[in-house]
Amino acid sequence: MSGAPSTGKAAGRPDTRHRGHPNRPPWSGGRSAAELRAAVTGALDEAERAWTAVGLRDLERPVRYRDATLSAAALAWWRELEIHTADAAIGYLPAQWSRPFCAHVLEFLAPRVPDGVRLTLAASDGPEAPVLGDGEPVTVRSPLTDLTAWLAGREPQGPLDSGSAPLPELGPWP
Repeated sequence: MSGAPSTGKAAGRPDTRHRGHPNRPPWSGGRSAAELRAAVTGALDEAERAWTAVGLRDLERPVRYRDATLSAAALAWWRELEIHTADAAIGYLPAQWSRPFCAHVLEFLAPRVPDGVRLTLAASDGPEAPVLGDGEPVTVRSPLTDLTAWLAGREPQGPLDSGSAPLPELGPWP
């Protein structure tokens, strides 16, 4: 024994650290889909009970999350649920995001637009055309949900049309 930490994986053998279930992904904690579904449902029920107790006056109370307010935490919760549920590939897609959600995400992610770019996101399926940033104009056309998915760093369902201009390299999440 060399004293090196064990990886739980013997040479030529599958990693069985996940409760003896080598075919379950590491993030599952070895739990089955039914167990994960029950855990998520329980967590959402608990969160819903907590949010139900919040009154309108509470929304401007300070929270530790980003040294912001409870309303900012609620919006973060909304983003996390919508985006990561779509990421989970369980049948819910960015194409199902609501227009109000897309408007919120586009505003929140505006800081991803690089310096020196004035980005117009022209929805091909509606009137939305937010302008983000300042500088050289670039217009990208696509359905609103595809524009939102792209700005969120996700794969859009369809093509993005930026004409002859290349799509700008987006910065990190704020």
